[in-house]
Amino acid sequence: MAIEKRDPTEEDVLHAEQAFSDFADAGHTERKCPWCGGEFEFHDGGSGFLVECKNCVFRVSFRGV
Repeated sequence: MAIEKRDPTEEDVLHAEQAFSDFADAGHTERKCPWCGGEFEFHDGGSGFLVECKNCVFRVSFRGV
């Protein structure tokens, strides 16, 4: 079942941010994609980071201040 592109909810964004925090602290996270249950991929850009699902179109980017 394909997941269509949609805007993440505030809860989705918080979940992704917490997953990145887990990853940054411990090198991994048990948190899964809120849309499909897939694993996350993390990309640290220095002044921001990207969290995306390996299986569907879930993708959230964060910028530093």
